[in-house]
Amino acid sequence: MRDSEGKKRRRERPGEDGSDDSLDALLSSYTPRQREKVLKGLRVLARVAIRSYMEEEAARSQDENGGEEESR
Repeated sequence: MRDSEGKKRRRERPGEDGSDDSLDALLSSYTPRQREKVLKGLRVLARVAIRSYMEEEAARSQDENGGEEESR
């Protein structure tokens, strides 16, 4: 879309309105027990993501080294 001056308007991204979306602000509407469950779930997801990434990197390094493990 173009504005009245002929310049392209950039679409605003969520969160660009200057609001503070810190974790405390996002979790303020939950009870302490609910916050604990949400944070525990986020930690589980983070562990799964990291494990998956590490396994992919290990497979990639083995492929690059011809199947040999990298020695350190």
